[in-house]
Amino acid sequence: TEKELLSRVNYYAEQDQHGKVFIPNEVFDMLRDCEALTKKGKRTTTHVDVAYAYLFFTTWLYRNAKYGLMFDEHSEVGALKEVIGFTAKEKKIDYIIKKNGVLDELGLTKTVPFKEAPFSYSMIEGSIVDFTFVGDEVPKEYQKWSNRKTIKYPIFGLERWGEDEYGYGTFNGHLDGANVANTHHVDFEVFVKCMTNENLGTEAFYIYSYLSHMCDISGGSIEIGLETISERTGITRGKRDNALHGLKAHGLIQCVPAPFIVGAIEGEGSNVYSVCGTRYYTEQPQKYAVRTLIPVEAIEVKAEIEVSKKKEVK
Repeated sequence: TEKELLSRVNYYAEQDQHGKVFIPNEVFDMLRDCEALTKKGKRTTTHVDVAYAYLFFTTWLYRNAKYGLMFDEHSEVGALKEVIGFTAKEKKIDYIIKKNGVLDELGLTKTVPFKEAPFSYSMIEGSIVDFTFVGDEVPKEYQKWSNRKTIKYPIFGLERWGEDEYGYGTFNGHLDGANVANTHHVDFEVFVKCMTNENLGTEAFYIYSYLSHMCDISGGSIEIGLETISERTGITRGKRDNALHGLKAHGLIQCVPAPFIVGAIEGEGSNVYSVCGTRYYTEQPQKYAVRTLIPVEAIEVKAEIEVSKKKEVK
């Protein structure tokens, strides 16, 4: 539940301002182009959304030094799986999150011992994140136990990553704006809503994050077709449609639907999307605007009337 998740990570709202997580925009392309995530094989869908959600969650835990507060079963890998919608013993996503798994192979994360997890942090001169680690704080009797555990270290957060960008890591965005150039940010509260609502989940969070990124680039809203969304994110049609339905029904995004002209060779533009954060979120699904169906004959009649009017004016 939402209450349980927030309690597990000891969340407080100010963290969405002071502990923001910035993810490189290239991540969308990297996940989409990763054959391990997109090849179907025995699967009927892709796992790009699962990889993105796990990356975001573990990066947020690291940036906000939550592992010290979760020094119990809640910091186990199985508990993290539960947060993104799987059982603790689920094996089918291990290829993504294990040591030398997909996230590690892509160079996004590194699997390190739990003693290297942040226990607390402070800001040096208001710009540089300075961590204290679990290994510095854990009582000796727990050291052996903690060494058996691992966490994900987000490489792009604290090291140079990419071409001439993120020189000090995206965690140090206050130090130099170049560290967060070409990145995107999603509030943790949106993640929480998606993970604790049965109509949303990882696919909804992934699509929301992509649309948020595109809306930032285009100045607030984006006109984009359904097939384009799938092509650019690597998500399958079924997951895409379920995600968009859930996001609209629960108020996380707004959509101005383009009319669909029945019988026409070409459509009438694409839907226009904007992201809302959680300010319009409703736990129960609500009705939303859908595409209107317009017979092509009606369009042709309207066009003829417009032509006639122009002739009369002349």
